[in-house]
Amino acid sequence: MKKITTTLIILLSLQIFSQKTKIQILNSKDSNPIENVHIYSDLLLIDKTDKKGFFNINLEKYKKISVIKEDYYDTIVNAENIKKIFLKKIDAIQLKEVIVTNTNINNLLDSIRDHKKRLKNVNISNYIHFYNELTINKDTLLYFNNRLHHKNRVGDFCTVENKIIRNFTTNEKLTPVFDYKNKKVLFKDNYLHFSSSYLTTELQIIAKLRDFFNYKVSKDNGYYKIEFTPNKKNNEYHYYGYILIDYEDFGIYELKINTKQQEKDFKVVVFNDEILKYKILKEEIFIKYSKNIDGKYELITYNFDSWLQALNGNFKGYVFKNKCRKEPTLYFDSSKTKKIDLTTYKFTE
Repeated sequence: MKKITTTLIILLSLQIFSQKTKIQILNSKDSNPIENVHIYSDLLLIDKTDKKGFFNINLEKYKKISVIKEDYYDTIVNAENIKKIFLKKIDAIQLKEVIVTNTNINNLLDSIRDHKKRLKNVNISNYIHFYNELTINKDTLLYFNNRLHHKNRVGDFCTVENKIIRNFTTNEKLTPVFDYKNKKVLFKDNYLHFSSSYLTTELQIIAKLRDFFNYKVSKDNGYYKIEFTPNKKNNEYHYYGYILIDYEDFGIYELKINTKQQEKDFKVVVFNDEILKYKILKEEIFIKYSKNIDGKYELITYNFDSWLQALNGNFKGYVFKNKCRKEPTLYFDSSKTKKIDLTTYKFTE
């Protein structure tokens, strides 16, 4: 009897497995496999790709799927009779020919700084894939990797396929204070990234604090490119990069910031009457928009990467890493989502 039962279990397992189709997801540029791609059928998370880019799907149940991965364009695929899926990575615009111009830099910076006027030309994305992770060495302080449906004047509604890790509390200024091994830690930056990508603090600093930066303006077909570097007066904002704006309406296509690591580059914050210093090991920001047929600008990606090393305090020598991605995602049925407060990462309903 035991042998018959074992045989039936094996046969049943083989039948279930035989219904699964194995599909690989690759980078369209170099054909390298992409790990941890999320495969959805509307709200249902079907599978995630492994290190070799493979996932399994029952095509009798799911034929059309949504393929979602940060740093890549989301896509809908009819998986039937497909063995490989290629995803396109989100890259910066490559200018063909750059011509230096005598354009008034202050006029361009004024147009960028006027965010109320700029927001009139922005089409807010109602469906977002939001990925945010903060680690200390190999341990996780914060993890969020879910899709959001933003309802105007109502709030944000979150899918629950991935667990939310939140080892922090917020003070009256909505600043997160993180907890690790019963010790508190605070950073100068707010690593919750709950603010809109269109109101990025770094962009306002570059456009407003003009005595702190050197600017160079160039022009290509349809674009102004404003390159910026910190000058000798600037001891706090070590930003190197560019802003790419529209030649006619000055809408923003791209913002890219890199921090070149120098000995003097560190961040300071006061916490419990102690001055905490962090060495900047890496800091990169890349925000990209596209202009639709109605002349409105739509978010393509918000990328933030930061590596800091504590120079003093309870965690002296520890390295903190933050990776955040916000990208519009495909429409999904949000009837079973939960309302979430992005200033606390807690569900409110």
